Amino acid sequence: MNWKRYRVVWLLAKRDLLADRKVTLVVVAALSFAFLNLAFFPSFIQGFSGSFVDNIVQTSTGHVQITAEDGRLDDVDSIERTVRSLPGVMSVEKQLRFNADVSTASDSISATVIGLEARDLSVYRSRMQEGRFVDSGSDGEVTLGIFLVEDTTVGDRGLATGVGRQVEMSTANGSKELKVVGTVGRQGPAGANSNAYMSYEDAEELLDADGEASAIKILLDSRDDADEFKTRLQQLNLPGNIRTWEQVSEVGGSINATFGIVTGVVSIVGLIVAVATVGVVVFINVSKRRREIGILRSIGTSRRTVLEVFLLEAVIFGLAGVVIGNIIMISTHAYLTANPIQTPLGPLSTDLTQSLLVTRTSWLLLASLGAGALPAWLASRQEIVEAIENR
Repeated sequence: MNWKRYRVVWLLAKRDLLADRKVTLVVVAALSFAFLNLAFFPSFIQGFSGSFVDNIVQTSTGHVQITAEDGRLDDVDSIERTVRSLPGVMSVEKQLRFNADVSTASDSISATVIGLEARDLSVYRSRMQEGRFVDSGSDGEVTLGIFLVEDTTVGDRGLATGVGRQVEMSTANGSKELKVVGTVGRQGPAGANSNAYMSYEDAEELLDADGEASAIKILLDSRDDADEFKTRLQQLNLPGNIRTWEQVSEVGGSINATFGIVTGVVSIVGLIVAVATVGVVVFINVSKRRREIGILRSIGTSRRTVLEVFLLEAVIFGLAGVVIGNIIMISTHAYLTANPIQTPLGPLSTDLTQSLLVTRTSWLLLASLGAGALPAWLASRQEIVEAIENR
């Protein structure tokens, strides 16, 4: 290898970059923000999408859900035990779902009622507006979604009731007096907002459904494992219809796909900005140094060396930009993780992964090299006399 030539390339590139430090700093800063555009907005959008979907998954669909093909599931305790024994399961919740009229002395409203039994109710408790969430095994208590007790944005009238008051829940099978022990939900689209929650035992009594369930909701350690976990359940030949959260909730799946498209568009725009930034700067740098290039060529410097000098400058710009950009991005992610933005959907922070950082770093380095290639090639093709005559 011709180390002497490479040393010359490095010295010439370094001299160019240090000769105009202000321009170099501006370019590096621009590329750092171009990297942020490539990494921050996709991670922020992914975080927003994750909060939206998690809100639906945790309070409504679960990551995987087992429902009856027709009517209700039988022998649900056996199914529940089988599911709990599998690795990756965070929570299993059996539910009795039905429609009922919830009434006070002066008002009545139709609602979806969920009688549930779960060992972990922290998902619901974290969304409480007032009071407490109904406990598994409690008798004669109900927790109402905020849309059932408040006026909604579309003008529906909620019940004139609150914690400590009595309501009557009526179905075709009968009715039951219940005490309101809490209100649950968040502003915005969330499954818990418009439901009423009671204990599984109260729902069994009201529906005369001993040992049955409408659905079994399963939460996993990771949302990405839903498809694989569904396949595992199907291999066990469990009864019922087994579906992932995307199959259960068309809204959740559509929103997730939409945010994926937005992320792609933002990434493309960021890449174009990065390419334009490097290309323009290297082109201007070449134009300013046409006379110097002519002198270098007249003393025997090869076209290849001139090409490599300006390509190296473009790569140095890119490396400096991604290093500073990574530092800023990781620091921003750490801050937002510790201090998430509070939104109606819940705490919102960036969803930054190692693969995202590696991908965006590669993109910006390739963009820097590609954007510097044309100006560098034009510089190397200049004739000696023509370059010296230009000032």
